[in-house]
Amino acid sequence: MSNGKLETLLKEISKCGRNSCSISDEYNIFEVLGVEYKEVIMCKFIGNLLEPKGKHGLGTEPLRLFIRNVLHDEDFGGNLEEAIITLEDSTDNGRRVDIVIYLKDKIYPIEVKIWAGDQNEQLKDYYKFYFGDSKDAQIYYLTPNKHSPSDKSKGEGEDGLKDEQIVCISFTEDIKNWLTEVCNIKVATETIKSVIRNFMEVIDKMAKDSNELNMIKDMLKQKPENSDEIKGAILLLKHHDEIWNEIRRNYIRKILDCGDTYKLCDCDKKVDGVSHIVLSVKKKGNVVAWICVETNLYIVAPIKQGKCAGWTSYNDKHQWKYITDDKSQKIQLNAPRELKDDLKVKEGLEELLAGVVDKQDIE
Repeated sequence: MSNGKLETLLKEISKCGRNSCSISDEYNIFEVLGVEYKEVIMCKFIGNLLEPKGKHGLGTEPLRLFIRNVLHDEDFGGNLEEAIITLEDSTDNGRRVDIVIYLKDKIYPIEVKIWAGDQNEQLKDYYKFYFGDSKDAQIYYLTPNKHSPSDKSKGEGEDGLKDEQIVCISFTEDIKNWLTEVCNIKVATETIKSVIRNFMEVIDKMAKDSNELNMIKDMLKQKPENSDEIKGAILLLKHHDEIWNEIRRNYIRKILDCGDTYKLCDCDKKVDGVSHIVLSVKKKGNVVAWICVETNLYIVAPIKQGKCAGWTSYNDKHQWKYITDDKSQKIQLNAPRELKDDLKVKEGLEELLAGVVDKQDIE
């Protein structure tokens, strides 16, 4: 396919992200850990808030609000203090349900789908395990934006689940509204409120990513299988690691001030004892340090006259230090994400390497 057609495809895809929701610039531990891509961890946080004896200290109130306003059940009765919250609840055929709430007379199974696809007869099997042949119970299907499960998951034919047996709920509406109510509980501490607000920001980001993905899918569904757009998408997928690495290298070159002393170059060979290298730092053709990314952006330099202040030992020959923004926050570049045009790095290479690179290396 021609460069022009590939460029057109990229422009179409980029339109999907133009109405991105804004995310707080404050440090968010959930975002740093990439929780929006990890269903198990998100379920653990929700499950802990639901636990009547959880460390949140809010008692049964979060659970009561959840059953009433997320699961839409006003008639749950029973003593909520005796409720059992189970994560990854095992069924008799080895499948695991993400969250299950057990009350004395009721069971609420909740299947969470963020990025994973539906499995064959998944919801049908879960329903049968908890409710047998009953036609009157309900199973809950939690997704970023309240989309319905596939027919494959519900089961087809007379034996399949009917729409009234499935309640679709969403992170962006139901869970966020519930979290807002939890924040308004009188005994909620500022620490709890702050953590919940951070989690809500991650929900916003997850929902945005999910919307973008669905828009790209819808765009490609409209194209014939042998179209240039489909061929271009396959080409991008085939080389996605190399493409991301090139985008990341160019971005680092843009945000990192080299001053008059240093130059950023591609690293053309492996370095014994140093991993995750993205770029080399050179002075007059000699490598004096390396720019690396594992989860966050950092710099590695040889130890020549003892470890320098502010640096951490990497191994017996090297030391390292995070490269941070102007608010002293780490710069996360391990996976494709929004690249901030206005990001300002706190220290340029001349400041970062002051006292680390020997004088004779830079003269």
